[in-house]
Amino acid sequence: MSGYWTDTAAIHIDGIIKAARAEGVTDIKVILKRLDDSYPFGERAYWPYKCWLRVRKAAIRHLNGEPAEVDVTAARKSERVFVRVQHAAESAALKPVAALDDWLKRVNPLA
Repeated sequence: MSGYWTDTAAIHIDGIIKAARAEGVTDIKVILKRLDDSYPFGERAYWPYKCWLRVRKAAIRHLNGEPAEVDVTAARKSERVFVRVQHAAESAALKPVAALDDWLKRVNPLA
């Protein structure tokens, strides 16, 4: 079920996974530990926690290289949201702007 909690969980989980990969972490157990330690919704209960668990499960499947399900049941929608958020984040990556780089070099020559 797509909604605020699911989308927020997907964005958060995607950020944790990307940060781990940027640091060179490839062990899934280490990534899962980081995910579990970074739970963003306070108490692990009620609807936010259920959404978190669904998106976390989808992320684990994605990390294991399992294909995304075509089924649109509530348990599978979170997987689609996670994949959608991941692709959106990749396509919206900021690219350097030459004029900004030149300005930064003039303002802060040590950078």
